[in-house]
Amino acid sequence: LGPNHALCSKIHNNIGVACLQMKRFADAGDAFHSALKIQRNVLSRLSVDCNKGQVRQDFFHRAKLELADTLCNIASLNLNWAETGQLATNTEASLVGESISAFGEALNIRLEELGRSHPATQKTKGLLEKAREARATE
Repeated sequence: LGPNHALCSKIHNNIGVACLQMKRFADAGDAFHSALKIQRNVLSRLSVDCNKGQVRQDFFHRAKLELADTLCNIASLNLNWAETGQLATNTEASLVGESISAFGEALNIRLEELGRSHPATQKTKGLLEKAREARATE
């Protein structure tokens, strides 16, 4: 399949989730960012192929939602890591800012693909608000 195949991004994402649960934040971040890089690459290729009529629209839709899932994982990782209190204040602020950015991008994708009332959209909106609150209390 090769290292840039969509299934490889799922593997990286699953490794990230496992590392996050073990509080191995740096390893989780590496895995999530590897997944994100692959997913952005796959999405770019699918967009071109979809416009040519070579790929069904549902594949493109699914790839966008998987990207949103990974963005939420990255954002959650950053919030959890910032909340440990083990980092310098400027590092915590940077992680919270990255969390807000990732949740925002994920929310935009979910709004476009799922609509405003979908539970995943609503959950992402709530997590974005939590991240904004964390920034306000710094």
